[in-house]
Amino acid sequence: MGLSMLLVDFQNAFNLVDRTSLLLEVRRQCPGLSRWVEFCYSSPARLYYGEHCLWSCQGVQQGDPLGPLLFALVLHPLVCKIRDSFDLCLQAWYLDDGTIVGDTLEVSQVLDLILSEGPALGLLLNVDKTEVFWPVVDPRGLAPGVFPAHIARPSSGVTVLGGPVSTCPVFSAELVATRVSKTLELMDLVAALEDPQSELLLVRACSGISRLYFTLRTCPPSAVVSAQPAFDSALRVCLERIVAASGAGFGDWQWRLATLPFQYGGLGVYSMGDVMHYSFLASRLQSSVLQASLLRLVGLPLGEGPSFDAALSGFEVVTGSDFCRESCGLAAPKLMKKLADEYFARIVASSELVFSLTPRQLVLWRSQQGPHSSDWLRAVPISGLGQTMNGRTYRSVLCYRLGIPLFRAGLPCSACGRVFEDDIFGDHAVSCSSSVGLKHRHNLVRDTLFDICFRAGISSGKEVDIGVVDGLGRPLRPADILLYSWDLGRDMCVDITGSSPLTQTCLASLAPGRCVLDASRRKCAKYRDVCSTAGYGFTPFSFSSFGELDAGAVALLGRIRSFSLALDSSSRLAAHIFTRVCFSIAKGVGA
Repeated sequence: MGLSMLLVDFQNAFNLVDRTSLLLEVRRQCPGLSRWVEFCYSSPARLYYGEHCLWSCQGVQQGDPLGPLLFALVLHPLVCKIRDSFDLCLQAWYLDDGTIVGDTLEVSQVLDLILSEGPALGLLLNVDKTEVFWPVVDPRGLAPGVFPAHIARPSSGVTVLGGPVSTCPVFSAELVATRVSKTLELMDLVAALEDPQSELLLVRACSGISRLYFTLRTCPPSAVVSAQPAFDSALRVCLERIVAASGAGFGDWQWRLATLPFQYGGLGVYSMGDVMHYSFLASRLQSSVLQASLLRLVGLPLGEGPSFDAALSGFEVVTGSDFCRESCGLAAPKLMKKLADEYFARIVASSELVFSLTPRQLVLWRSQQGPHSSDWLRAVPISGLGQTMNGRTYRSVLCYRLGIPLFRAGLPCSACGRVFEDDIFGDHAVSCSSSVGLKHRHNLVRDTLFDICFRAGISSGKEVDIGVVDGLGRPLRPADILLYSWDLGRDMCVDITGSSPLTQTCLASLAPGRCVLDASRRKCAKYRDVCSTAGYGFTPFSFSSFGELDAGAVALLGRIRSFSLALDSSSRLAAHIFTRVCFSIAKGVGA
């Protein structure tokens, strides 16, 4: 038995579907929706174009959220008839994209059925774009009258929902190269924004490797390897421009660090050289049962194949461990994340030796691997929430995070005038007690937290004098923010305190989070007892210049978030409380 695969393409499918058939199927399959759909589609709608008025008499309206469902309901009877009339190996549809595999002559009859019964439903086949393919051509399919003479017959392969179906390595490699080229064009367009904050967000979310995830999941590493250097080279140039304005200092370590996940202190911008090691492997493992079922149906030999074996071998070489296939039962996103975690954990473990990191670089890197240290990088630019920085400030924060020099040696501090000969990275500037150093960052965080409380409906005051003094009679100000009736009916004093790990002396032995913990303990020793005696609660809100938060700050923000959600379960602001606070910290660092 010779097999063929038919890829169905309808002409302008959503706009031409027959409304009479649509309304009939809605009444039959979804009676609860029928009145609403009849209200929308039982009569022609007016469409205005300038001074002209057009009547919309067929198809579903553009932008109608019910459109895909309504189209699928019209297509459903035809799909059922194909299923009941023919013995096929596979019939799969995603809206108007159909894939049919079976004996060549039966596939030909399916095509005839679609051509004869589809038009009554408004489903007009675009024969020129409909394709017939199989790696080994069945001679019966070439006979006159079996398939239309002008139907497309690709010889190397086809794409199904964007993924390659081919036994030809060149076909897959060309597909990857084409998509990489389009992605690089988009990255060039993003550069025209000249806004590093927006550029980094877009490169990470939709104009970088994220546009290629599906391609990397459906193409083996052997098909990707030729396009990978070009993409990663362009991505590195892009990051150099965003971070350092294409200046000096963005070396191999900065490139490695920038392309690590947030949890490992990176910028969350992944390179193709990393993703190609686990994306295809995750896809093949997650779909192995389905693949075996399909191969069995069409009579092809079972087995993972050389492409899978090569991908698995490459992954095990990088991670240095035997891969366990018990994970293949996980859902696709979880499996890919599991493999990515295993891959990057190995990369991180070896980076200290590979790059010969200095004590300062180690402290900088480890301190940025905390739970909330990278939250500010997720912030969407919204000026009304204070989530914007100018280009110079944003680049300063990125350079400080990646360990890129910001100053020339021997320059005096612009705020206090002191000279620190070797402070080219800006450690003093971050911890300077002047109005543009710690004080400015303190005030930014205080104002942000106060605004969060206001938007959450929490009664609070700012810089409230509660009238307490120390043992020498000097006034104390423990209430940068006072939360009224917050602690079992008591008012809660919140003291904002910031610190920087890189002002310490023993950098090599400094543990991540140590400076925020020490600052929190000092504040508790200074204020807790006097506040309690006066009838107030007290909690420190300690943070570092890297966005580290102490346990008290995390607990407070978590409670504020819960309070906000209790008042309004659909509140979007509640989901971004940590992001706002950490962004204000970063903004203060870059000032």
